[in-house]
Amino acid sequence: MGYTLPIKIPNDLPASKILKEENIFVMDETRALSQRIRPLKLIIVNIMPTKIVTETQLLRLLSNTPLQIEVDWLCMESHNSKNTPQEHLMEFYKTFNEIKDNKYDGLIVTGAPVEKLKFEDVDYWDELTKIFDWANTNVFSSFFICWASQAALYYYHGVEKYELEEKLTGVYQHHTNEKKMKRKILRGFDFQFYAPHSRHTAVRQEDIEKINSGAADAPAKPDIAVQAGDLKYADLNGDGTINDFDKRAIGKPNLPTTTLGWTIGGSWKGFSISVLFQGSFDYSFAINGTGIESGKSQFQPLHQKRWTQERYENGESIEFPRLTMQDGTINSASAYNSDFWLINAWYIRLKTVDLGYQLPKTALPKFLDNVRFYVNAYNLLTFTGYDKYQQDPEIKTNTAGDAYMNQRVVNLGVQLTF
Repeated sequence: MGYTLPIKIPNDLPASKILKEENIFVMDETRALSQRIRPLKLIIVNIMPTKIVTETQLLRLLSNTPLQIEVDWLCMESHNSKNTPQEHLMEFYKTFNEIKDNKYDGLIVTGAPVEKLKFEDVDYWDELTKIFDWANTNVFSSFFICWASQAALYYYHGVEKYELEEKLTGVYQHHTNEKKMKRKILRGFDFQFYAPHSRHTAVRQEDIEKINSGAADAPAKPDIAVQAGDLKYADLNGDGTINDFDKRAIGKPNLPTTTLGWTIGGSWKGFSISVLFQGSFDYSFAINGTGIESGKSQFQPLHQKRWTQERYENGESIEFPRLTMQDGTINSASAYNSDFWLINAWYIRLKTVDLGYQLPKTALPKFLDNVRFYVNAYNLLTFTGYDKYQQDPEIKTNTAGDAYMNQRVVNLGVQLTF
């Protein structure tokens, strides 16, 4: 005989009254405090416009379990909900900042009526992806519904969605097999079953199969969340997963093995020239501490030549991955040091040039002993691999691009001796 244990929800949540009328055992907070049972803790990200209706629907389904469940509700702080009273959100919902230090057994993300928008055009996309990243370390298992499943496929695996020529609506036959039936999510399903569909977009089977296909051209699956515009790392040991076992020594020492100083000078009939070249070779420089994290990178090229969906679709030249508001993503030079952020740090610089002309004494008035006209320049030309990031090879601490580079200086003057 089957039975259910209670769902712990706030006393005044509208769904509580409805579920009790349906004879579903709902435990209020007061009684829950007296229980010694460790509940299954869930966090539900409710991004549906009709949140109160969605609450009831989900809790009704979750009640069909022999486990005691405790639910926290999360709303998007970056989105203004027009169909749910603010009083309801303030009383029953939390923001990401309020729960980011918590651990949960499960995460559920609902669908949302934003299917036709590009993912990046959804006004709460940055906040939602921050939750996706957080879930990798703070949630044991995640479940995505409707549009949220497309969003997760796109963010974690780079699987695009495609708009259909016309809306797909109806109840369709689905089939599975013995191997798939072993998956817990399909437990209790028949080999053939019917399910309703109502959508404007679809994902392609070949894109999904490619994720773990093992094919030569298939991207290896990283052990953290990725999305379109992220860096791709090499699967060096060929096991189909990008992790610590793929790390290798990269680059050269961070001190040059060779330094250069070369001075050329000469004079002829009052003209003089002095030139100094300097440089160093055979070492590497890592852009640690910058990556593309918010508030850290000051390098203009990162912003001007970064990946965006629009620039990608327009076929523009892209030299850097997408920008992000989260620290420690797969694009981070500090969290994931790679040869992408490693510079072959050689340079040759025309450090100083001095050109002069000294008037002959016969052309000078008696009160002058010497007159010399000159032009000199500092840091006139530099040949280097540093210029990708607008860096100066003589400022080794400029890992964030926030230090002033050595300036090119030109002086004109007259030197008089009396």
